[in-house]
Amino acid sequence: PAHLERYVRAADAVVGIAFPDRTVASTTKRTAAPEGKRWLVWPGSGVHMVTIPTPGRYRVRVQASGLASPRGRVPRLALWHMSQKRTVAGVNVAAAEDAPATVEIEALLPAGAYEIRNDARPIDLVTGVTQGPEQVGRGRSITTLRGGSRAPKTKIVGEDGRVVVPLLLVDSVEVEGPIVTAEEKAQRASFLPAQGKEDDPAELRACLRRFAERAWRRPVTDAELERYEKFYSAERAEGESAKAAHRAVLTSMLVARSFLHLEEGSAGERRPQVNDFELAARLSYFLWSSLPDEDLAAAARSGALASPEGLAAQVDRMLADPKIERFLDSFPRQWLQLHRVGMFQPDPVLYPDYDPWLEESMILETTSCFREIFTQNLPLAQLLDADWTMLNPR
Repeated sequence: PAHLERYVRAADAVVGIAFPDRTVASTTKRTAAPEGKRWLVWPGSGVHMVTIPTPGRYRVRVQASGLASPRGRVPRLALWHMSQKRTVAGVNVAAAEDAPATVEIEALLPAGAYEIRNDARPIDLVTGVTQGPEQVGRGRSITTLRGGSRAPKTKIVGEDGRVVVPLLLVDSVEVEGPIVTAEEKAQRASFLPAQGKEDDPAELRACLRRFAERAWRRPVTDAELERYEKFYSAERAEGESAKAAHRAVLTSMLVARSFLHLEEGSAGERRPQVNDFELAARLSYFLWSSLPDEDLAAAARSGALASPEGLAAQVDRMLADPKIERFLDSFPRQWLQLHRVGMFQPDPVLYPDYDPWLEESMILETTSCFREIFTQNLPLAQLLDADWTMLNPR
């Protein structure tokens, strides 16, 4: 029961985001440091400059300078979700004090408050002092702040005149969104009855059929749709608006067994192999971690997927699609159990440079090697004896 309740809450949240009570217009909001100031963001600290009111896809542009440590470590600017306590997206920043760069992050962001965080964090600074963000004068060079700024025990600049840890200097943040493409709007509209036809039985059934066949990844029968039409009528009879009743029906479809499970086989029928729709679902969830797109579903409907040529054509198309990145990232993480990296962290005294970004970079080195072998069709033996590796600035 507890699992089912969570499924219902998740489905209701998804439907609410896709079909909100009112359309949320895309806006652009800019937040800047006070006049003549910049935010000095130390490793492991952040400054609250972003608030996402509704979940969706957003573009976040940050104007900042990134000063490297003596070992060449540049700061990693991260969007840190303050309530979830995790980094949602990030990018390395290497830009001089007098020539700040504008970096852009586009990602699906949960609602909530975010910090612009310096994620290039040692587990422990040499002095043991945890330093928070502070405002510094825009016209004053960081190299003049000898001995530290807010915390006297934490040095900003060494005797050689260089910063001792990776530092971020943030000027402003611009947030654009939520971003919804015309294609996404058209697809969402196809699942809702046209205005003035909300209670038309034929219009309702057509919309429910489109949604069910998309969500359940197979054709649906009139008998299967009947129970949802009755549910809609019952909601309307209780006084719910047409949109609220329709959303309740879509939510119930997303907690149906046909959505939650990859169903294969037919009751009372022995089949030596999966049918075209089941094969399409297998392919899509294996390679894309998502349901089949319209091209793959159309190939299943037409029977093209049953032929070796049709199957090969779809696989080639799927491998060339950007969504293959999901497979290239998730497969090696699961196969090699990369979630275990960092379970036993090294002694911070012996390894003061070990930080979360180094830990993530260790994982990225492995997934990047797998990606290179896969995309270049290299011999599998190179997983064991390759004379090359993949590196990032960290």
